[in-house]
Amino acid sequence: MELEFVDDLMKTRVSELESLEQKARATVESLRCEIAKYQARENELYRKIDRLKDELVDTYKARHSRSPSNSSRESGERDMEESASKRRKVLVSELVDTRTQSNQDHTESQTETQDTIPNGPATTP
Repeated sequence: MELEFVDDLMKTRVSELESLEQKARATVESLRCEIAKYQARENELYRKIDRLKDELVDTYKARHSRSPSNSSRESGERDMEESASKRRKVLVSELVDTRTQSNQDHTESQTETQDTIPNGPATTP
């Protein structure tokens, strides 16, 4: 009688453990799927960041470029063959500093322009 009772307890415990194991495996699998989705999204965002950095650098170079000499034209062909990360020689912080400086210059010129505009005739009520 006691053996049957112990046997029933063991069978119940084993079935509980098996169901918990199945739930755990299902949870692990769903988490793996979520991780894969997040990794794909992360990679997509990294590609987008790289594209935006390339556009920013190209815009910066286009605005600050000078007439290229023959030696720079030759190196330009090699640069096109290199990857974007190797071509990128301008740091984003430099672009931000340049942008801030140009904004300050623009604000100063607007202030000077406003100082030189005559106020017009004074009116008294």
